[in-house]
Amino acid sequence: MKNSGSLQKSTYVKPAGFACRPESLPAAGSPFGLFFLLALSVLPHSAKALASEALRADTLKENRLKILPGVRLSFDGALFNPDVTPLTSGLNVSEARLRLKVSRKEWEICTDFDFADQLKLEGVDGRLKLVAGKGSVSLKDAYFNYKLASGKYFKVGYSREPFSIANLTSEGSMHFIAKPGSVTALAPGRALGMSYLGYGKRYFSHSGVFLNDGYQSETTKVPGLSLTGRYVYIATQKKHLTFQAGFSGRYKKIQPDFFINSSKAESYMLKFSAPLETYVNKSVKFNAAEVTAAHVELKLGAEALLITPKFYVQGEFIRCLVSRKAENYDGFDREGVSFEGAYVELGYLLRGGSYGYKRSDALLGGLSASNDFELVARYGFTGLNALSSADVKKSPPLMGGASRALTGGLNYNLSSSFRFLLHYTCAWIEPGKLSDRKVDMLQLRAQLAI
Repeated sequence: MKNSGSLQKSTYVKPAGFACRPESLPAAGSPFGLFFLLALSVLPHSAKALASEALRADTLKENRLKILPGVRLSFDGALFNPDVTPLTSGLNVSEARLRLKVSRKEWEICTDFDFADQLKLEGVDGRLKLVAGKGSVSLKDAYFNYKLASGKYFKVGYSREPFSIANLTSEGSMHFIAKPGSVTALAPGRALGMSYLGYGKRYFSHSGVFLNDGYQSETTKVPGLSLTGRYVYIATQKKHLTFQAGFSGRYKKIQPDFFINSSKAESYMLKFSAPLETYVNKSVKFNAAEVTAAHVELKLGAEALLITPKFYVQGEFIRCLVSRKAENYDGFDREGVSFEGAYVELGYLLRGGSYGYKRSDALLGGLSASNDFELVARYGFTGLNALSSADVKKSPPLMGGASRALTGGLNYNLSSSFRFLLHYTCAWIEPGKLSDRKVDMLQLRAQLAI
């Protein structure tokens, strides 16, 4: 749950039937340990007894059960233009995450729950208090990994599909308060499935098959399936420079939902939406599009990441293509549509340590040292308008809206577990659904991760 690079202390539970490791013996790999074994080698019986004891100790270490709990809390405050937006300035509990990771030998099990919807900030008697809300607990992750070999894993469970570098970056490692609008609108979310992950000196790959649309309910006959993968080429990874480039892909055939919808066209519907880049009033969607009579969805993404000790730059481009049923459901000839979005962001460490890199995930790490002070900036756009080239009477255009956002901010680590993020965002909304197309936001986040 902590930012990348920070160390967390594991709790060990000794399995039944094993003896405690003799603390009196030096570690086998230390200089003192080697000298100790060399000295005893002149005594055959003593050396044999020591080797037997060392083997038993190594076996005990491999079979230890490691339990690593984690907690992350995020509190956000935001000020919006009161005259041009329906958003209300205020405070919000954005995250209240509880994570538990259990591992033993090649196995690892991870669960992650978010209690943020059950908490809210209210002003009571002139003071700000944290009170119980009426929301539900949200399951974020529940999966297990099996280590096949060094750098090779098999994963089964509920987690994010492997698509988009920003989408896969944990909120605890993000350098911005919210993910880019293009990623929120176009990247897939969490799903139940199985996947294979492998990485080496020059590559990273993660691909799998996932269930979608109704496996948690009785509203669909057959859950939809998606094939999703992310593939990265690591051109260089050195202490002073890391550069990688890659792409993501996702193929999904749309399954009908006849139990909910009465219209056949609505039965094959895809919805795309994104709020502004904030978690305060996140239910207000400024960009939203509904694609009826959808048949196949194809998502493609390209990414690049450059890291130096004091500077990083990251960017992505995502395009979503939707083919539609040829049948004439409601008097219109349905054409395929496409949406797209992109962003580029950069950061510069004004003071502190250096940027880290997560080789096992091919992701940029978060700030981890005390007194790290960072300057960041990002520009991105999201386009959910699909204009038809045919006669409007036969195939009407989809006007889901478009937006551009420019963000600048400062991030400061008070300690390795507590940080502040202060960001200003200027967003332009099209078409003009508001009295003014320009929306200004000033946001502050306080985040604790232990």
